[in-house]
Amino acid sequence: MAKKLLDLGGLSFMIVDDNVNMRAICKQFIRSFGARDIHEASDGEEALKLLSNTAIDILITDWEMRPMDGIELADTIRNNEDSPNQFMPIIMMTAYSSMTNVQKARDTGINEYLCKPVSALSLYKRIEEVITRPRQFVKAANYFGPDRQRRVDESYEDPEKNRRSSK
Repeated sequence: MAKKLLDLGGLSFMIVDDNVNMRAICKQFIRSFGARDIHEASDGEEALKLLSNTAIDILITDWEMRPMDGIELADTIRNNEDSPNQFMPIIMMTAYSSMTNVQKARDTGINEYLCKPVSALSLYKRIEEVITRPRQFVKAANYFGPDRQRRVDESYEDPEKNRRSSK
């Protein structure tokens, strides 16, 4: 039995990428998923201006842009008190595939990470993930964003559990 696709028709998206062709490809993918409300920006500064007066449900951003890159954009969205939506799901879509980059994005509050070149299926899976399996947000001394732990292992027995709970 085929898996039912999500209805994305009621969601608004923003694609932030300095490459007009990449924005067009991504926009076509998202349209093919049923979304109709799709906004575009060529860098983080332009995205923040649009976000100040446009409600966006899911943001998809490239990493490398000028004058404001995707990491700076995500950090501003997550940590600026004037942020229009600190909890907005952010998908990083980038050519940077090293573990160091993935960790930096995660530590900035990125929900999902997608390496270019992208396919419609890989983008859809990341969108599906932020909708069907949203992670709780965590506020710590040096971090605000989605919980960085993806899986919960119900069978895990914490050897320190009883010691901590008895204190």
